[in-house]
Order: sequence, then structure tokens, then C-alpha cells
Amino acid sequence: MYRFVLFWLSDGRQAYRSFWTYIVTGTIVALYATAVLGEIVLFWLIGKTPLSSYTYIHLITAAVAAIGVIITRMIGRSMKENELDTKESQQLFRLLQSKLMAIRSDLEDLEQEQYVELRRLMAELEEQAKYSDPVSHASLAYQEENMLWQAEELQRWVDGLNKNPERLESDATPRLLISRIRSDLKKRNEQLLHLK
Repeated sequence: MYRFVLFWLSDGRQAYRSFWTYIVTGTIVALYATAVLGEIVLFWLIGKTPLSSYTYIHLITAAVAAIGVIITRMIGRSMKENELDTKESQQLFRLLQSKLMAIRSDLEDLEQEQYVELRRLMAELEEQAKYSDPVSHASLAYQEENMLWQAEELQRWVDGLNKNPERLESDATPRLLISRIRSDLKKRNEQLLHLK
């Protein structure tokens, strides 16, 4: 309980999330202490059990308590890791959304007529990403990383338009990247629906 109070004072929000872990651990420790006191009274003082037999009983009780604490800690750690994975995945998707918004903004800054279709495709993609659920799942991390990589490639291509504006006519890369990201985003959203 002392450790929990210190944890609460240092990081209350994190302590609140793992509150049940501390409660279960505290309960196991309290039950262990109660069992030990009961064993002392029953086996040693009243039952006059020899010290060697009492020691075995005490070790068994301690082992059961230790197993309970270890299992509780493992479950708590697993839940914390899942939460961190979800946060990382959510940050990854938000990064993708901001990257697509930046690409759309860069394309809108280019006023040439030949970029109209590309701007339209990019606006549709950015709109699709904007209204997608940012809360993700750990199993979708690879797919989201792949979309982010494709968005970075698209960003590099758009950045190169300032140096070579005629590049759009001969290069199908941006349309292909936009199409792939749209397709991957659609798959990701469908999988996310099934996972939830």
C-alpha cells in the first residue's frame, strides 16, 4: 500500500489504470499474512506441530501467495503493454493523417492546371483518412507503417515537382501511391471493424 501511495503521488493517472493490480496484490499479501498468523496459532501454539512440519506448511503458503502475486503482475504488465501498443499505433495513424494533410496542402499551393486531378484524388484520400478511426489495433501496425511509408514516398514526389513540374505528365507514381494508400486504408478500416 505504501508503494501504491508513492506511485499515486508520482503519476496518479498511471496508478489509476493499474489500481486493480495493486488491490489484488494487496489482497493476496493480506490473505498470506492472515494465513501465517492462523497457521502459527493452529499448528504451532495449539497443535504443537514440530518446527520442521510447520516450516513446510509455511513454505507452501508462501509459494501459493508468491504465485498469486506473480500471476497478477504478469496480467498487469500484459495489459500495460497492450495499452502502449495501442497508443503507439494510434500515434502512427495520426502521423499518417497529418502527412496526408500536408501533401494535400502542398498540392494546393501548386496552381498549375495539370495538378487539378491529382489535387482532387489527394483531397478524397485525405478526407477518407480524416474520418477513419484513429484508435487502432496492434495487429494493424505493419499495415499502418506501410501506408505511412507510401505517404512519405508521395511527399518526396510532390516535393520534387518544384524542380521538375513536367514530371506529372510522364510519371504514374503519384496516382499509383494514392490508389494503394486508399486501398490499404479501406482494408485497414474493415479489419479494424472486425477486431472491435
